[in-house]
Amino acid sequence: MSEPKRYFLKISQTISGLRCDTFEDKDGMYVDYEDYARLKAECQARQAENSVLAVECDSLKAEVERLKRLIPSEDDINRGGFNP
Repeated sequence: MSEPKRYFLKISQTISGLRCDTFEDKDGMYVDYEDYARLKAECQARQAENSVLAVECDSLKAEVERLKRLIPSEDDINRGGFNP
């Protein structure tokens, strides 16, 4: 994905009124509409992906907790209660 071109608007007073000039600026507050639409769609796709990953993460956390409960304590091992 290419970075969108960002723009800065400079408004100045002239004899005939206000003048607005557009300059490319890496920190500019504005982007072309096409870039904005693409960024918005990409953001929505990432949000959906994050939702799926959050569910998977919760499932893996539960599995880790389940497996931790299967690990015998030191007392169990010392008493001979652990038989692998």
